[in-house]
Amino acid sequence: MDSQHKGRGFTLLELLVAISIFAVISLGGYQMLRSLMDSRERVADQARFQAQMNLALAIIGRDFRQLAHRPIQDLYGEPRAALVLGGEHVAELTRAGWRNPGARPRSRLQRVAYTLDYQTGALVRRFWLALDPVQDTEPVEETLLTEVRDFQITPFLPEGLAGQEVWPPVAVEVAIASSRLGEVRRVFPLPDVPLSLPRRAAEGQGR
Repeated sequence: MDSQHKGRGFTLLELLVAISIFAVISLGGYQMLRSLMDSRERVADQARFQAQMNLALAIIGRDFRQLAHRPIQDLYGEPRAALVLGGEHVAELTRAGWRNPGARPRSRLQRVAYTLDYQTGALVRRFWLALDPVQDTEPVEETLLTEVRDFQITPFLPEGLAGQEVWPPVAVEVAIASSRLGEVRRVFPLPDVPLSLPRRAAEGQGR
């Protein structure tokens, strides 16, 4: 009987138990693999957004570091300062260093503006092909970043002149709030450009 017992195969119940155990192990392995793949995709997606954030801040910083003391005239012939914070755009400024590889007959100065579309969460950079735009001049737009909740630019005034209408500031703080990274802040110093002092401050310095 011992030889007969050794020669027989698995019973149906034993096969079902083995298949069930294999299915449970396989399901657990698949779920673990799926979880690892999802985690990897989330990390890669976060890294891509971080890279886009860094690029956006680099572009913003480049524009502010190349601020040029050159006011413009708007579409209606009204003067606008070289740097304007608030109003139609979050920031609007004249920058130098606009490269001209084609040697086109245009200025190397460029008027740029930054705005946030709160409905779509898009942080947009605009620039004009003409420094002093005319009625039919439309800006060129590029989206620097998406999923942005808030975008603010705060000026830093020279020491001892806080609270006065001194323009332009010595630096600006850029704050970008997103659902992925929270709030990111960067401070960009502005180049040494002539300060526009209010009448009372100028009179006080001349005494």
